[in-house]
Amino acid sequence: MQLKRFAWSGCLLLALALSGCSTVMQEVHEIGNGTKVTANSTDNIQWPADFPVPQYTGSRVTVAADTTIEKTRVRSALQVTKDSPEASCKFYCDWFGKNGWTIKTAAMDIGVGWTTAAEKGNDTITLTAMQPKGAPETTLTISVSTKK
Repeated sequence: MQLKRFAWSGCLLLALALSGCSTVMQEVHEIGNGTKVTANSTDNIQWPADFPVPQYTGSRVTVAADTTIEKTRVRSALQVTKDSPEASCKFYCDWFGKNGWTIKTAAMDIGVGWTTAAEKGNDTITLTAMQPKGAPETTLTISVSTKK
């Protein structure tokens, strides 16, 4: 069930990122279940204030989403960086280690990028850093699931 929540959140972020929002800033307050999404196509939006991990240095945030599914809050952020998928994934793995998180899935190469997962308290984080062949930037997607 938890994997289903992450998949839903990730699909939503990917769809918004690929759709190319028509305005510089677009907010969607209701997507059937109270989901709040902030997205844009060109300018940086603010890193979510209560996100449990820092924004990747030098990245720009293009999508942020916050929703509650059953008794779990799911927050996601999509960042874009010029750094490699490996470098950005390893940055977060190092940060997890220094800040009391338990790495559940060690950083691993998935062909078109890198992924990892960590837990701390009621929070579970999945992180995927992807850069398809020929793409100029890495897309870094972070989803945080918090059990209420």
